[in-house]
Amino acid sequence: MKKVLLILGFMLCWVCGSAQAPAYKGNIETGYSFGVGDHSVAQWLLQTVHGVDFIPDRLFVGGGIGLGISVESDVEAYTFPIFVDARYKFGQKRVRPYADMRAGYSFVWNDHHPGGNEGGFYFAPSVGVAFKVSSALECNVGLGYTVQRAHYEYRSDPHYNPTRINYNAGGLNLTVGLSF
Repeated sequence: MKKVLLILGFMLCWVCGSAQAPAYKGNIETGYSFGVGDHSVAQWLLQTVHGVDFIPDRLFVGGGIGLGISVESDVEAYTFPIFVDARYKFGQKRVRPYADMRAGYSFVWNDHHPGGNEGGFYFAPSVGVAFKVSSALECNVGLGYTVQRAHYEYRSDPHYNPTRINYNAGGLNLTVGLSF
């Protein structure tokens, strides 16, 4: 866990340190995740990513954080991913497709297993369309799938060792965002 955070921090510092004023890009997006994993739930998503364009207006690399909040009334669940992101936009038109890939670590909590949840590997590829609104602003609409590995432990009997269950807390995502 500490190694993952150290590597992500180093990569984010390297990306931000190599940024020149015109190459900086930021992205904020919101969306909905339809829970399709083993123990996943539907979630409202909010994520932000900041980094640089390595190939101007084509290849973006950065780091980001997010928050997922369950929207099902009977389950209280939260996810908190920390990730690196790479996005490639195809073409130079006003409306153009993109491919995006995020990888990192996600913390997971839910009320069915209080105190026993632990996060795990986070991977979120997506595809979408970017609409240029002005020279400095784009609107993005994307569809993707998120894998959020997690596990929890429980004891059926206090005298026995705990049972560890691994599961996917991910889902199918629909997102809308702004890039600036």
